[in-house]
Amino acid sequence: MKTRTTIAITAILAVFSAALNTTSAQPASPADISEVTLNNGLHVIVKQAHSWPLVAVGVVVRAGSLYEGDFAPGTARYVAHLLVDSERGANRSLRDVMADKLGAIVQASTFKDSVTVTLTAHKQVIPEALPLLAEGLFGASFDDTQMARARLELRQILRDSEADAVAMISHMLWKMAYGEHPYTNPASGTLESIEQVSSDDVTRFYKRFYVPNNAAIIAVGDVDPQEFFQQVRATFGDYVARDIHWQAPRVSPTQTKPRIQSERYQASLALVGIAWRAPGVADWRDVCALDLIYTLLRPGPGSLLGAKLQPGGEAGSIAINWDVEFVTHKQPGLFQVLVVPTPGHELQARQAVLEVISSLREQPVSAGQLAAAKQELYAEYCFDNESYDEQVATMAFYEAIDSYKRALTYIDQINAVTPQRLQLAAQKYLAPGAYNLAILRPQANHAAEARLP
Repeated sequence: MKTRTTIAITAILAVFSAALNTTSAQPASPADISEVTLNNGLHVIVKQAHSWPLVAVGVVVRAGSLYEGDFAPGTARYVAHLLVDSERGANRSLRDVMADKLGAIVQASTFKDSVTVTLTAHKQVIPEALPLLAEGLFGASFDDTQMARARLELRQILRDSEADAVAMISHMLWKMAYGEHPYTNPASGTLESIEQVSSDDVTRFYKRFYVPNNAAIIAVGDVDPQEFFQQVRATFGDYVARDIHWQAPRVSPTQTKPRIQSERYQASLALVGIAWRAPGVADWRDVCALDLIYTLLRPGPGSLLGAKLQPGGEAGSIAINWDVEFVTHKQPGLFQVLVVPTPGHELQARQAVLEVISSLREQPVSAGQLAAAKQELYAEYCFDNESYDEQVATMAFYEAIDSYKRALTYIDQINAVTPQRLQLAAQKYLAPGAYNLAILRPQANHAAEARLP
C-alpha cells in the first residue's frame, strides 16, 4: 500500500462500521478524471472535486533513492531539499515564496521511488502558482553557496533524527535483504551519506532526472481540466525532454536462509525486527494480499500478533509494543515486523512472530477475519484520501511506481482477495527460511546473547 502515517483506525471503525461497505464506491472515480500527455512527455492528470474552492497540485518526479545507483547515497534528498526548502533566488526557498506570495501550503516528500512536491491553494491563484512551480523544479540552478547552505541544513535535520531506533533497524533489515541495491539507501539520507554527496552529484542528478518526461502533474479540486491543461502547457511545455538513461538495478537472487545481525544502541529496551522480501507493484495481486496480512498483524482489536505478544493484555505480555510495515515499491520491497520485547522475553517475542507467520502459511484465515481486515483497510483508505492534497499524494505515489490508476482500483483488488489467495501469498513471500532478523540491544550481556542467536 502507499506510505502513510499510522492512525487510530479503530476509533473510526467504531463510529462508521455500520455505514462502511467494502463494495461501495472507490475514494476516486475514473469518471472524475481527465488526463493528457504533453509533447515533452509530461503526464498531466486532473480530478475534479468541487466541495471547496481549493486546488491541490502535485508534481511527482521519479527521482527517489532507487535512482541513486550512479550517485552517492542521499543525493535524491539533497536535491529535493535544495529545490523546495533551502534558500535560493533572493534568499528565499520555493516553499516560502509560495506561502508569502500566494498563501499556498507546500509539502515535499522524498521516497525510495520518487520525490513529490504538492501545493494547496485557492483556485484563483493556481495560474500564478504554476510558473513558480515549473521554474522552481525544472528551471533551477545551484551555486556553491546554496549547496553548502543546504548541506548545513540537512546536517541539522538528520542530527535531530539520528537516534530514531526504528529507522536504524529498518536500514539494517533492508541491507540484509537486498545488499547493495539502491533501496537500501534511506530515502531521508543519513549524516554519513550527506557528507558523501558532491556538488557534481547534485548537478548531474538534477539535470538527469528532473525532466518533464520523467515526471507527472496531478491536480485535484475545483478546477476545469481543459483550462488546467492549457495553463500547464504554457508553463511547463517549453521544458525539453531528455532520455534519463536509467536501467532498473538488478535484484539479488531469492533469499534461501535466515540472516541475523545484532548491534548496540543507546536505549534501555531492545528492539527486534524480522523482515521478508516482498512483492513490487508488478505483482499487484500479491501486493494486495500482503496489505491484508499487514492489516491482520498490526496493533488493534483482533490482531493476530496481539493474541501472541499480549495474550492477556499488557499484564504478563512478552512484548511492550509492536508494529508492521509494508510499503509498495516499483521493485520488490520489504515486509517488516518490529517488536519491543518485554525485558527478558526477547527470544519468546521472536518465536511468537515466527509462529504467527507460520500459521498464515499453514492454514487460511477465517472468512470473518478477512472481512474485518478488508473493512479496516477500506476505512483507512477513505480516511487517508479525505483532502485534496491527500488524494494527490495517493495518485502521485502510484504514478511514480506504475500508474495512478492503481489508486482507483485498489479497493476492488482488495475485495478480490480470498482466504486461499492470502495463504498462497504468505507461502510465497513469508517463507520460514527466508527471513532477516535484526536486533538492537541496549547493553552487553554475553551470557544471555549466547542463548540468543
